[in-house]
Amino acid sequence: MKNPFVIIIGVLIALCACACILLVIVILNTRGNKKEKIFKERASIEWETDTPTATDIPDVPEETSESETVPADTVQSVQQVVQPELQFPCGERVDAGAVAKLIREKSYYCKRSRWSKIWANPGGRGVRSAREGLLFTDSIVVDSITRTMWQRYSLASSVTFGMVDSVIGYLNSVGWEGYSDWRGPAIEEIMAELLPRKNRQGFYLPRGWNCNVTDVWSCNSACDSLSMQWYWVARLAIGRCNYGRPDINRSVLAVRSF
Repeated sequence: MKNPFVIIIGVLIALCACACILLVIVILNTRGNKKEKIFKERASIEWETDTPTATDIPDVPEETSESETVPADTVQSVQQVVQPELQFPCGERVDAGAVAKLIREKSYYCKRSRWSKIWANPGGRGVRSAREGLLFTDSIVVDSITRTMWQRYSLASSVTFGMVDSVIGYLNSVGWEGYSDWRGPAIEEIMAELLPRKNRQGFYLPRGWNCNVTDVWSCNSACDSLSMQWYWVARLAIGRCNYGRPDINRSVLAVRSF
């Protein structure tokens, strides 16, 4: 028969081990909830009654290293705005033939589908490889190749085209991330960010850009139907663009030039 003293010691050790495990679980849950709360506070925007509801910002992908993150003073120093040299600036109508010519001339990637026979360019290489020319913060992507600064995550992931101006106007009115010159992207700007392969997060975007939306409104109209004007949309999870009805919900991914 075992010594009662040994049994008591064994029970006490087991109880201590269980207590330590429970303490570790509580600490991890507390840290996780705190992190989630911080991201939600950063992502939330209180819209007017006729404006969209903001979505939560997902976690920053693990593969983003400290050396690839933009220092705060670097981001804030990018203040001087230079008018981008766009072939089709915002507000300008772009027909299918013009988009096809642009995509091929610039070697933009556009996956082939039955909706993009004219402007498909599956052999397009894009303007970069992997993370070339890109720097990240939690909420911003700085592109030194195209001289643009993007929202890393959309704060309006499901709005009709008629709400785009309201979303952009709100971002500028509050000086989101310190800037008041945000705008919607031209179709050529958002297509310039696509790559001919998916990243780890499932988007045809550079590695590390863990965007939270799939379809993004551009600021270029495409054509007229019998009842409405249609607009170009970039499809980040599919790797192509097409034009769509303005009353269908898409996402706003704001951009600014520098």
